Amino acid sequence: MFDGAAASRRMIAVVDSSKPAQYLDRAKVPVEVLPFARCAVEHRLRELDAPVAARRMLNGDLFVTDQKAMV
Repeated sequence: MFDGAAASRRMIAVVDSSKPAQYLDRAKVPVEVLPFARCAVEHRLRELDAPVAARRMLNGDLFVTDQKAMV
């Protein structure tokens, strides 16, 4: 399977200091994912032993951002 993001020459992350955590393994980190990449991203996160849970709305539907991405 081709992992486009992992094959990129550069990754840009936009962050701020509003939710500081000394260790990422003790904090939930939301990951915004485009629908076509969902399975690949979930697979890669599980390879890293990261817990994976899709954000859902109160009615059980997947939460979808204004840009049509999932969290």
